[in-house]
Amino acid sequence: SNAYYPLPPASWPDLDVTGHEDWTAFIETATPARLFFATTKSERPHWEFRFTPGDYLVFGNESGGLPPSFYEAHKDNLYTIPMPGEHARSHNLASAVAVIAHEALRQFTMA
Repeated sequence: SNAYYPLPPASWPDLDVTGHEDWTAFIETATPARLFFATTKSERPHWEFRFTPGDYLVFGNESGGLPPSFYEAHKDNLYTIPMPGEHARSHNLASAVAVIAHEALRQFTMA
């Protein structure tokens, strides 16, 4: 199943959080111009994506990754955080978000 779990209401005053019932509701409501998908099933390093303000970063859950249908539907926007060696495991979700968000912000400030 491609279960989608909306975010709970945030208690952070400086964070604007919006939950959606499912992926379709997110697409219809947010109308993202571009989506970036983080996955271990890509060869393209995340720094090759040219981030622009308004891009949406999409991460799967820690145990299963992205829904299987996303790999074909969004194949042009799949990126990875390169890991050393063939036996290296992937980063946990929080670390992956931090690495990719940092790269996006770095590109914004260096542009």
